Amino acid sequence: MYADLKTGREAGYSLLELMVSLGVMLIIVGAAFALIGGSLRFANSAFYMTDAEESLRAAHESINRDLTSAGYGLKTIGNITVPLSFASNYLTQTTIVDSGDPTTSSTWSAHH
Repeated sequence: MYADLKTGREAGYSLLELMVSLGVMLIIVGAAFALIGGSLRFANSAFYMTDAEESLRAAHESINRDLTSAGYGLKTIGNITVPLSFASNYLTQTTIVDSGDPTTSSTWSAHH
């Protein structure tokens, strides 16, 4: 009934079909790049967070080592006599007064 209206020269895609397929492809590629961009931002932030945590851990270990080596040997000294006002304000909550000298304290514990 209906004859084929296309002749041999008209085989292929029309300009409208090409424009529609190009638009769909641009939307798909744009969505893919948006996902990749988000993943890259997340990976970079995770890297920098891990690097900061590693630096903090190294600093903590260094400070801990320095404080430990600075206090090494203090346990063998015995009682350390400090002024009573210093002990009351900075070292202890309750001052332990040496009975021999009312102006000194025989305490060595720091505030926590």
